[in-house]
Amino acid sequence: ALFKIAVKSLHERSVCKYFGNAESDAKESILDKTVFIQPSWIIDVLKGLIRHDRSLLLTFFAKELTEASPEEKQRWRRRVQRLAIHGIFHVDLAEFLWPGGVSPLGKRFWEWARSRDKEEKDLWKSDVARSEDGINKVLELLEGCDITRKVSDTEYVVPALLAETPKKVDARGVTQTHGLSRLST
Repeated sequence: ALFKIAVKSLHERSVCKYFGNAESDAKESILDKTVFIQPSWIIDVLKGLIRHDRSLLLTFFAKELTEASPEEKQRWRRRVQRLAIHGIFHVDLAEFLWPGGVSPLGKRFWEWARSRDKEEKDLWKSDVARSEDGINKVLELLEGCDITRKVSDTEYVVPALLAETPKKVDARGVTQTHGLSRLST
């Protein structure tokens, strides 16, 4: 109890960030148990989600994912497009938005992205989420700060992305159906 009070005091003085409740004995979430001593990590979390350009991610799923079936490639591209156009974030995209890579595919993406794009390499000084626990901390921080809102077991809505909805659609997120183009969902 004394530790929580000390952390709350440090939070109030902006020495660290703590989103828990020192007075409550209710069930704690990951966010309640975490003290953020590096505000730059919080900024990196926001930076990974609220970005203007998803083209590197689309290129990776369209061209570099050679071993995947066309359906799997389309599913990944569709998830990126839903985030960019509709502000719908699928949890499977998490490891591709924040460096670290939990799965072999996520690690491969970040190695590829950093080797291909100097701006991407310079943007990320260190990994943000290296494990499932790290991904969960990212997701809880975003939800705890009202950046995202969970709408299903696998998806979040990102209101900040809705205001900046682009008016164009990347052709890599569109499928052909009987000669007519339609946006994949």
